Amino acid sequence: MQKQSDMSTVSWRRFLLVAFGVVTVSCLAMAQQTLHTVTVDFTKSPISYSDKYDSQTNAHAYRLGVSTTDTVVWQVVTPGANNSAAVCFPNGTPLSDAADQNQRPASMFVWSNRVNNSKPAEIVEVAGTYEYWVSAYDEDNKHLYFDDPKIIVGGGSAEAEARIKSALHTLRLAGPELSGTPKIQEKLEPIERELQQLINELNKSK
Repeated sequence: MQKQSDMSTVSWRRFLLVAFGVVTVSCLAMAQQTLHTVTVDFTKSPISYSDKYDSQTNAHAYRLGVSTTDTVVWQVVTPGANNSAAVCFPNGTPLSDAADQNQRPASMFVWSNRVNNSKPAEIVEVAGTYEYWVSAYDEDNKHLYFDDPKIIVGGGSAEAEARIKSALHTLRLAGPELSGTPKIQEKLEPIERELQQLINELNKSK
């Protein structure tokens, strides 16, 4: 007969196998649902790029890491409240209009503060680094702003970061369901911290 401590070890190992199996499946499912809301703030120097996704915010979105099937929308902030903006890919685009069932390439998105943000754009390319131009016209102050950030689709640290974010998000969603099992929660907390640390390290390396 196994000792109680051995049974606990076996149960914990089995739990980890099941839990990370669920995380893997969930990551694949969520990969089709990740929405990146990129805010370009021209009131700051240097220009600030932030990416809000799954209730988290990445403050290092000048080089935006995404995966195929992710969706991106842009919004801008200018000193004046009224503005018009555009995103343009001059040398190839990884995007398609999310409403286009044929997924035809889309290299430009134009919008104004009256609709708050650009039309949703879906990532349809598998991998690559794409420079794009973002411009905003401050209608109140009659001033034009411009910058040339990048989107990195799949591969290397971008893909790793996307998967880690999805795993971390899944763990946080599971938290309330495990409220009646404090011992398991206690073991999951250091895993959550480690995943967050990996994300921070990846962001610093960009």
